[in-house]
Amino acid sequence: MFDKPLYRDPQKGKIAGVCAGLAHSLGAETWLIRIIAVTLAITNLGLFFIIYGAAWLFMDKRPSNLKGDDGVTIKSKVWQRGETPSQAVNELEHQFDDFEQRLRKVEKVVTARDFELHSQFKNL
Repeated sequence: MFDKPLYRDPQKGKIAGVCAGLAHSLGAETWLIRIIAVTLAITNLGLFFIIYGAAWLFMDKRPSNLKGDDGVTIKSKVWQRGETPSQAVNELEHQFDDFEQRLRKVEKVVTARDFELHSQFKNL
């Protein structure tokens, strides 16, 4: 059910970061979890305070040294967290452009006339 560790995230949260942490752990959008929390608060305020208060007390804060997601996750549904396909494609294009620039620099060094001369001197 939980894809990632469950922490509350006060930096991204509005009150205590419970909804933001729950959304991150479930892989859902924060606004969706907040709508569910507000709906629960409207329909049953007492139960909402008990659940939210317990989560606030018992959930650990997200460590500041904990890095974000390294991989690119693509949304397959609107409510899921992640990049839209067009954002993911743009990010990949940027990464490939950067890789191409670095590769061109390496090719320029390797194909230079002095490269063969330097390599022959190293072999002596």
